[in-house]
Amino acid sequence: MRRSRGFTLVETLAAVAILVILIATMSLGLASASDTYRISLFDAESATLADTVDTALGDVLRYAAWEREDRFTNPDYGVSGGRLFLKEGKLCINPSPLDEDAEGLRITPLISDGAYSNLELSGFTLSYEDGVFRGSYTIASEGISREIEFCFRTLRCGGNKGA
Repeated sequence: MRRSRGFTLVETLAAVAILVILIATMSLGLASASDTYRISLFDAESATLADTVDTALGDVLRYAAWEREDRFTNPDYGVSGGRLFLKEGKLCINPSPLDEDAEGLRITPLISDGAYSNLELSGFTLSYEDGVFRGSYTIASEGISREIEFCFRTLRCGGNKGA
């Protein structure tokens, strides 16, 4: 029997190589899991935000009458010549061109800030034709984005023809 003291150089290098391979595999797995979680979280949060925004838009536009360009009227909501727009990634409404603050607008958020979580809106568009409001917006967060289109037929009689 031969007595040995410790590991040979080859055994030590083999053990180190195995550990490096295990650590690399674990870090790739963790990065993949993190990306999957981030994408899944974005999908869930953006779907919730899209539902909330679409409900709020429907409430305002369903009984609205188109005026011109991007302006509409909905007396039930106190909107007369108002318009929808984005400010700092959030959807806002200016109820009337006559209501202005120091920055030139009386800004009212259409939905609360809590609905956005860490998401932002961009590229909001709104048009009107033949009694139908159409538009789109993009929801984005950390390099991921999703475009949402909406369409609401107005229930108010006598709406103007749009552009």
